[in-house]
Amino acid sequence: MKLSISEELKKINDEKDVDKRRQLLVNCQNNKALLLILKAAFDPNIKFVLPPGSPPYKPCEFQDQQSMLYGSVKKLQYFTDQSNLPKLKKESLFINMIEALDPEDAKLVIAVKDKSLPYENITKEFVESVYPGLLK
Repeated sequence: MKLSISEELKKINDEKDVDKRRQLLVNCQNNKALLLILKAAFDPNIKFVLPPGSPPYKPCEFQDQQSMLYGSVKKLQYFTDQSNLPKLKKESLFINMIEALDPEDAKLVIAVKDKSLPYENITKEFVESVYPGLLK
């Protein structure tokens, strides 16, 4: 079974050896959804226009939702200053999206919206060292 994006990032974050951590992230080079999450979290040109923090939402109770973020990651563009959607529409779409995700992936997306990751060892500098040019 394929790991969720949050599980993949947690595995990388929890690796104690920096070189092994770097190699784990290199191994994700074909994981377009994971790279999009990293770009959304750290690229200063991507500006989310949603209120900071966690919105009121009901975490998903369904099992086996780990793959949902792979299909939903492209929706992140709707929540940026590049989207023409009305503010309330953006907020309701965001809540609907995170309510359908695995709870750990939902926490990840909320952190990404606030331009961070919930993993202390996966920093902007670390990502840039592995993927120079990913973050414009």
